[in-house]
Amino acid sequence: MNTTLLLNQFVTGFFIATILTAGPAGSFSNEPTSATAESIVELLQKRQFVLSQLVKLQTEAYRNGETGLETIIQASQQLLLVELELATSHEERIKLLERSIKLASELEKLAEAKHKSGNGSAADILSSQSDRLKVEIRLVRERQKKKQG
Repeated sequence: MNTTLLLNQFVTGFFIATILTAGPAGSFSNEPTSATAESIVELLQKRQFVLSQLVKLQTEAYRNGETGLETIIQASQQLLLVELELATSHEERIKLLERSIKLASELEKLAEAKHKSGNGSAADILSSQSDRLKVEIRLVRERQKKKQG
């Protein structure tokens, strides 16, 4: 069984387990207790770790020609969202977004190199450019929020 198939089965199983254990909609109050807030942070940190591992695996699989670029972009976007949710200040969010832009640029260069060698597609280049631009837009917005107070 190849790595991509196993990884996809793991991710699918993870999401199904999350949905099944989430409980009925509206079962949480609008104001989390401190115990609930702590468990949310712990869960977010665990998800951050899982997604960081997924990004590493997907990147290696892409380099080896075992998966498409979209899988990396999707996992990277999910990871960034979790990290932004964990961030407590504009400065932290700005640093995360700047780091994410650097990683997106590296991914874009990888896609270009694969395309030049005949192992990648022009669509991968465009997809990686779109992802980088999406993060750049979010960075500009975060900087604007910081200036506004």
